[in-house]
Amino acid sequence: MKNSILSPSPIGDFLIQTIISSVGIVCNMEPHKHCQMCGSPVPMDETLCSEKCREEYQKLLKKRRNRLYLIYILMALFLALLFFQLYGG
Repeated sequence: MKNSILSPSPIGDFLIQTIISSVGIVCNMEPHKHCQMCGSPVPMDETLCSEKCREEYQKLLKKRRNRLYLIYILMALFLALLFFQLYGG
């Protein structure tokens, strides 16, 4: 498993187990993560739960990428207008 911000830490697991045992809560759940799109439980080595969520995630990434390109284009246009205003006149 690669190291990421979503991977569990031994210290966090220890703290959770300590809190659970001190409060007396019995937890029979297997370790899991949640789908980044819909929030349903997924195994620790997965990020998304279904093909539908994968498609939605790809659409979201494409939308973010296009928005970033638009910001770059607007910034370049602004800088070009500023340059021509200062030095072109």
